[in-house]
Amino acid sequence: MTKRSVNYWFVGAAKSGNDDHYNDFIQNGYWKLFWAKGEQPAQEAKRIQMQPGDWIAIKKMVGGSHSQGKVRIRALGTIEEVSRTERSVQVKWLLTGLNHIIDGHGLYGSIHGPFKHENGIVQETFLEVIDAAESQKNGNAIAKDIVSLLRHREIDETTRQALIDARIGQGKFRSDVLVLWDNCCAVTKSKTLEAIRASHIKPWRGSTNTERLDPSNGIPLVASLDALFDVGLISFDESGQLLVSSALTDEEKTIFGVCNAKLSRRLSERTAGYLTHHRKSIFRA
Repeated sequence: MTKRSVNYWFVGAAKSGNDDHYNDFIQNGYWKLFWAKGEQPAQEAKRIQMQPGDWIAIKKMVGGSHSQGKVRIRALGTIEEVSRTERSVQVKWLLTGLNHIIDGHGLYGSIHGPFKHENGIVQETFLEVIDAAESQKNGNAIAKDIVSLLRHREIDETTRQALIDARIGQGKFRSDVLVLWDNCCAVTKSKTLEAIRASHIKPWRGSTNTERLDPSNGIPLVASLDALFDVGLISFDESGQLLVSSALTDEEKTIFGVCNAKLSRRLSERTAGYLTHHRKSIFRA
């Protein structure tokens, strides 16, 4: 496994402090530079350095000037994809609607980074913000699990990044799961990878680190089926037949296309074992 340490970035949501695009970024899951091509080559050079799995924070100057030396952290997320042509990155925004004030640290431009985990500003911003949001409704389980990984210093950086990628359905875990299922949805056989999620069969919280990285503990499903599987409204028996919870009405079963569906291939012994756990502990028969 190639060793790569996760980086941290601070970005703005408006050009020259005006025309705020924060809501657009959050609602549509992305961030971009507003400068026209060639206007700010140094900032575009930084954006190109961003990688999937890196953390990103939207910040804003407090009071609208540099004099106060403070910035407001508004949202945190992880980068999913970096465009080579659109001056943008796709982002999974994990914490939004934040109002966390920190010292400015010179963070007044459109993009700042890369910062490493050991940097004081990372500790002050990313870890403190996630900790503060853990009990609030704008937090979520993914953010909590990731900050737990960031705080476990005994985990080497390569393993830590692999676990973070696996938790958000990216990186080697996603690639390996897709390979096991011929790079398509395990039920519909759709090959539209943008619509396919690689989720854990045995939930992350109840798995060991080995199980979290095991591709046999993953199943690629289109987003609608993935959501049903995650909350136990569908599962699969030993033969791969799709099981449907009685909580779904006949109308909903038809809408989701889960009637008489089954997995596209035979189950490996390990995957069958994980699915047994899912049926016993997650599935709402």
